[in-house]
Amino acid sequence: MRRLLALCVALSALAGTTPAQPGTNTVSERPFDDRRVVSPSGRLYAVLTARRGYWPGPYELRRRREGAESLAAQRIDWLRDALRPSLGDSAASDPFARLADPSDALLARRILPQLPVAAWVFDQPPGLLLFDHHAALGYGQLLTFLDVEGREVWSVTLDDLFGGEPAGTWHTPNSRVWCDGYGVDPERAVAWVVSRDHAFRQIDLNTGRVARPDAEALLGFCTRGPDASRRAALDALLRRRDGVPAELAEPLARLAADAQRPLAECLRAAVAAHRAGSAFEPGSLFDEALRRGSAEEALFAASHRHLVEPGVDPLPGLRIALRRFEGAIDPRPFTWQFLSDPHRVADLRDALLALGEPARDELRKWADHGGEPLDFRIRAASLYWLLAGSGLPEGLRRAVAASADPTDAEAVFEALFRGEPDDLAAVLVDLLIAGSADDARIASWFVDHPDRAAVEGLERAAARLPADSDDLELIDAALQACRGASARSG
Repeated sequence: MRRLLALCVALSALAGTTPAQPGTNTVSERPFDDRRVVSPSGRLYAVLTARRGYWPGPYELRRRREGAESLAAQRIDWLRDALRPSLGDSAASDPFARLADPSDALLARRILPQLPVAAWVFDQPPGLLLFDHHAALGYGQLLTFLDVEGREVWSVTLDDLFGGEPAGTWHTPNSRVWCDGYGVDPERAVAWVVSRDHAFRQIDLNTGRVARPDAEALLGFCTRGPDASRRAALDALLRRRDGVPAELAEPLARLAADAQRPLAECLRAAVAAHRAGSAFEPGSLFDEALRRGSAEEALFAASHRHLVEPGVDPLPGLRIALRRFEGAIDPRPFTWQFLSDPHRVADLRDALLALGEPARDELRKWADHGGEPLDFRIRAASLYWLLAGSGLPEGLRRAVAASADPTDAEAVFEALFRGEPDDLAAVLVDLLIAGSADDARIASWFVDHPDRAAVEGLERAAARLPADSDDLELIDAALQACRGASARSG
């Protein structure tokens, strides 16, 4: 059971190898989490469920009983729920019993027309908005609005939004990844989306009418709605292909200076105001983020400060940001969160490239320095691979190979696979020869990417395992594939 649980936890982490950030639309193969979605007033809420994790299931829309406190939004983690019988948890498995209050008025109970990536419940117009398709993006109805009786009021497709597939869309076997951001503005009763080529559209919740938002509407997306929606709007505005409208320079500067706003929003507003032509000087904001901000806020400050203060050295701030992750999250989420965000990667790469060889050399020193904590070195290596495209620092390789904690090796693998260095195969061969805490995972990579140069390392890995190890079958499969492959040099 312990081995099964460990495997399931690992699969939970790896299933969403491109985790969806708030307000962005990325491919995730992780099963859908049953959830409760609550309107801004707290008076209406919906419970959404999936069949077998991937197919639309029943949903309920309810009105909270008079005098009762509002319910909070909630999700049921699919992995924990799947393991419930194995873990001996006798709690009810019915999501409606866990997420709905039976004393609240039932307004509708039907089957979801689509299993959404995101959903919102609104007070005006009253109803439920579904966005895109979980694990199958970009096809059919992308936004669907259901009234309180569960009837479809309107829906729109990609053709309705952009007249066809927008530029920049990329494809997977199941999805068209078309979206670079989305959110809602309940005060104006609109939803908004932005394509991969940075074209904004707004959708009227009452009618489903699609329009191009003007500058005032763009500002509203950044200042109204849920936290995740506002932040996503600011990120999308920073990436807008036509730049940030000049008429938003001063409103964005005022937003950046608003001490009542979350620091993450102020930082983004400061960069957007600068791009719009504002003379606002945001230096103190960046200092605050590096001094007391979260790890994410510090990393944003480190990777964007050079854009508003030309000539500033990002390395001191970057070192602070990498240290801020210590004790908060382990290196694996860092590599997933950082390297799965191509825009953040591009911003930081530009900042480091501006420094040339000194930045690359400094990152290599951070990764290779034996006096630094191992998780800090792994983060530094992630950025080094991002910048240099090759090379596992020797000291880090030895430290990971000798580590008793298998998560250390897994974190390096995540950084390697995300960074995709040019010499990835050679690095993995070195790790196999030295011996790591997760030889089987390396072997699984060579099953899909056979290379004769890996044979010696795989043979050593097999020799290190007990005869009854479950991993021997995987390593044997990798050996067969690699013995039949051409050498890299060939």
